[in-house]
Amino acid sequence: MPAQKSQTASENHAAPLDKSRIEAAEMQLPSQDISAEIAFFCRQLGFRLEEIFPADNPAMILLSGHGLRLRLDKQNQLPAGRITLALPGTAGDLPAPMTAPNGTEIHFAPASPPLQQPPLLQRLPVIPHRSIFRKTISPSNL
Repeated sequence: MPAQKSQTASENHAAPLDKSRIEAAEMQLPSQDISAEIAFFCRQLGFRLEEIFPADNPAMILLSGHGLRLRLDKQNQLPAGRITLALPGTAGDLPAPMTAPNGTEIHFAPASPPLQQPPLLQRLPVIPHRSIFRKTISPSNL
């Protein structure tokens, strides 16, 4: 099955996209060994197997987990991708990057990186004494 050429918004002359009709989004990745992909993504990374097709000789699987859907297909000729999973902790506490059997890179990042603030410079502003109330109250001004 030949790959379908993507169209940019200026090339696409169809009606504008009705975003309210989108039901799901998924990332499509290649697969050479479905069994190895299931073992890696489900056992090591905690994804859940949603679909497998056909059951007798699997060529496509649909996985979900961590807010992401992955479709791995033996017929997919796309290059391997990169997935970043957010974990609690700091950059020094994170596991090393991993590579799935299909070549997809798995990277880890802090879920809530610490807020980096510039150093605090304490200064006392000195304002020249030029009062806006130059008029002095005197009996003649009353």
